[in-house]
Amino acid sequence: MIGNNFLKNKKGFTLVELLTAITIFSISIVGFLNLFSWSIKYQRESLIEGYLIDSTSYFFDYLTRSLRMAQKDIQGSCTGNARLNYFVSDDLKRIKFLNSKGECIEFYLESNNLKISKSEISLPLLPQDIILEDIKFFVSGQLQEGNLQPKITISAKIKNNENPPKVFYVQTTISQRQLDVQY
Repeated sequence: MIGNNFLKNKKGFTLVELLTAITIFSISIVGFLNLFSWSIKYQRESLIEGYLIDSTSYFFDYLTRSLRMAQKDIQGSCTGNARLNYFVSDDLKRIKFLNSKGECIEFYLESNNLKISKSEISLPLLPQDIILEDIKFFVSGQLQEGNLQPKITISAKIKNNENPPKVFYVQTTISQRQLDVQY
């Protein structure tokens, strides 16, 4: 009698209950792992995009600061034409000017990177993992007849080496800081 009473009071799980619990636990773990892998992928993309934005910001800040501080080339020793502020090539991918120290500076697109040429030294401005696909310089108001301050509009297409690449189209317009007076 005691043995029968002992078996009646002992409770356990049936096979169906155990399989149901394992199934629910497995579904919740798979869902959690998918959420975790998605968040890691999103964070990686966010870091890559942030790096691209930071590199682009530095590049544009350096470029616009240099162009803003340009001065008029009175003798034409840098721009090739006296009394011009900037010389832009026919394909709009090169710009030459005198900086605030009187040095001839040239920015140009070569091998998917913007390079700066100063005192016969050419250096890239972007890291190697950032690709500058296109850049164009548009200059307006640099002729003396218009009495307008020179303005430069820069448009660029920048991307990274990732697969799939993040692509940014950036455009800015700046004006020369020094007044463009007639000589």
